[in-house]
Amino acid sequence: MKITFNNSHIRSEQVITVYFENYDSETWSGGHVELAPPFGAKVTQTLTSSDTYRFTREDKTLLDGSNRVQDDCNLEPTETIQKGDFKRGKWVVNYKDSGGAITSASFLIKEPSINIDYDVNISNSTCELYDKTNYKMNGGMPKTKSYSLKFTAPAVECANTGTMGRVYTAPESWNSGSLMYINNRASKAVATTEDDKFIVTPIYNATYYIRYESEFTYTFSATPITSEDDSRATATTENNLETPSVIYETGKVAMGSPVGITSVAQTTCDVWERIKDIDIKYKQALCKNTILADKLRDILDRALQLYVLAKKANEIGNAELALLYLSKIVDVTKTRLI
Repeated sequence: MKITFNNSHIRSEQVITVYFENYDSETWSGGHVELAPPFGAKVTQTLTSSDTYRFTREDKTLLDGSNRVQDDCNLEPTETIQKGDFKRGKWVVNYKDSGGAITSASFLIKEPSINIDYDVNISNSTCELYDKTNYKMNGGMPKTKSYSLKFTAPAVECANTGTMGRVYTAPESWNSGSLMYINNRASKAVATTEDDKFIVTPIYNATYYIRYESEFTYTFSATPITSEDDSRATATTENNLETPSVIYETGKVAMGSPVGITSVAQTTCDVWERIKDIDIKYKQALCKNTILADKLRDILDRALQLYVLAKKANEIGNAELALLYLSKIVDVTKTRLI
């Protein structure tokens, strides 16, 4: 027996097909094949002269009523992800021949839990992405139908102020490329690649978005069981019939995650504007309010001290320390004196 479990995100394609190989109608006609979902009522079809039986969306008990079109709220608000509607979890199949002999088997239906990790290096202006997902299910690895991993960001502009670091202008949409999943490895087709990661460079001061979508095909054998193993099973003893094989077509597996990046270059742009604003107010106060001018001069002195420290930290490659000094400049210059 072969069970093809198609949980496509395209609802017209969603179907569970049970196919009896080398079917003998005299042996099977009058018997039945029965599917028991992880929860809810069983669905039974009587065996006839046909060797193929289809369970569709019309069998509502097989569907997960809580599964709806989900907004991918971390990404583009206009996009949605449609997932397959058949229930996930442990399924049981019972099939009985015309003589009353019953065989029961179980199999697990689920998608891999996606784990995309990343490491931002501001000094090198890189973001390294890693696919750490464990794709193994029912003891086997899948065959890839489609795999896409994208890294996008909105446009970012920063006027050239002659400050430290490189200043980048990001395109309106930046796509690093896609990955093809092969034999539990991620083989990349992107600008810069290594064995188990791909590198995005340059990066900008912006909120990036990781966007992952994939579809897989799993092939594995079901596990023979009896009613003692699972109450949904109707077989009381194991027999010598061949264990059913299962082909599981996953629906669209998707995830989205924001990656906030604060670069030294962009932060320097921001604090430089603050320092210039304080300098203008200082010059205006010199002739009108010497007490205020003295306070503004103290702020300028401290801000410039921190600026020199931030610049030195960036020059030696310590971007985190540079950002710390720059954040202190923000604290110093945000004081409202006038």
